[in-house]
Amino acid sequence: MCVSANYRLAPDVRFPDHLIDAKRAIAWARRHGARYGGDPSRIWVAGSSAGAHLATTAALTPNDPWLQPGFAEDDTTVSGVIGLYGFYGSPAAAPGVAASPFAYLHGASPPPAFLAHGDNDTIVLVD
Repeated sequence: MCVSANYRLAPDVRFPDHLIDAKRAIAWARRHGARYGGDPSRIWVAGSSAGAHLATTAALTPNDPWLQPGFAEDDTTVSGVIGLYGFYGSPAAAPGVAASPFAYLHGASPPPAFLAHGDNDTIVLVD
């Protein structure tokens, strides 16, 4: 089963609203995936460009109640993440909010990740 989710965009919203939308999609897949032939115990998130940033950040913030307003009890852990040509820096965020996935790398063991980026990308350099 594959779920293709969307999220609200800037400038109408600021980070972390995009991430909250992504985590709502994970929670939905966990609750409803079996009904559509999926295995809710094996959820991977993937994205490209800004979606790679969101997928990676979602994978690194499982079950964070601050990022799950109104659905804090839902399980948003994932089995892994795939990021394609993503920018992992810090997008425009609400004041005082860490927006880079690097801010969420801490003691817990992160899920497996496959991050791919081309060295001919002239917009987001591989460095």
